[in-house]
Amino acid sequence: MHPRPPPPNFSQKPAQPPPDTPLPSFGLYDILLENIQFDRESGVHESIHDLLHSPGPLGMKARRILPHLMPVMIRLEKLTLLNLLLQNDVAIAPEAVRAAAEQPFEEAKMYLDLLFTHGWDINKALGATEPPVLRQLEVHSVALKPPRLLHWLLAKGADPNVSCEQLDITSLTVAVHQQDFEVVKLLLQHAEHRQNGYLVHSALQRANDAEALEMLRLLHRYRKPIDEIQWQDKKSIVYRGAFACGTPLYWACRWAKWQFALALVTLGANRDQACVKDGQCVGQTPREILVEEGAAFAAELAQGLCVAGGEDLL
Repeated sequence: MHPRPPPPNFSQKPAQPPPDTPLPSFGLYDILLENIQFDRESGVHESIHDLLHSPGPLGMKARRILPHLMPVMIRLEKLTLLNLLLQNDVAIAPEAVRAAAEQPFEEAKMYLDLLFTHGWDINKALGATEPPVLRQLEVHSVALKPPRLLHWLLAKGADPNVSCEQLDITSLTVAVHQQDFEVVKLLLQHAEHRQNGYLVHSALQRANDAEALEMLRLLHRYRKPIDEIQWQDKKSIVYRGAFACGTPLYWACRWAKWQFALALVTLGANRDQACVKDGQCVGQTPREILVEEGAAFAAELAQGLCVAGGEDLL
């Protein structure tokens, strides 16, 4: 039998490390984050001011770290600290712009105006595949949800046609994919003569098929192109050229979205344009898919989900 261990002695002090044992070290980011969250703002202000004016590596390190703490300052309403960074020419991080746009309208307006005043371009992309602030924060949408902020940004010169750094995805692309029709109509008024953004591709991907068709009608009224092969612009092709890229009609046929396909055919979409990959046509054309899937297409027509000739579609 094993001897029973002695009961714990809760009055006993925990063992202390030897005097020469170094304490665990925290990075500068962690220290500053904790200070911003829990310490008096005046003391934090003084510490950050001293760091910003520190010579050598410490000052340089502080300037690399502090942009990433701007969102924390915005969410915690530490306006004095944010002003300190901006007045000392600390670079503005995209995360700060996102955080500002998430705030209630009046606060969002104040913080965004401050960031714009100190050098953030309202039409600068937020990332490699993320359009400017005129979109929303969840994967697809900044500032499109609160209409007042949308109107304010447009009045400030926000352009819904500006794409992200690597791909031709614009704020309007995002809106066509998932925003309310009133938002899309408003943005289209600021994009009447622009043809970029692969808008019909985006409309096709709306979750609701009836809404997708209605969005196609709306885009057609604004004369948006229907036969574009996706990702073939000079910017996007660098990152997407190795993938099979098709027209909206190709994808509508491939995904069996027959109402959308018929509407595109009625508008004159090219039924013989296959996908393009590395500059070469590959795979089936929309016509070949329609022939192959003719029974499914005919069945949907028979159910009254499509109207031959397209009178009810356009």
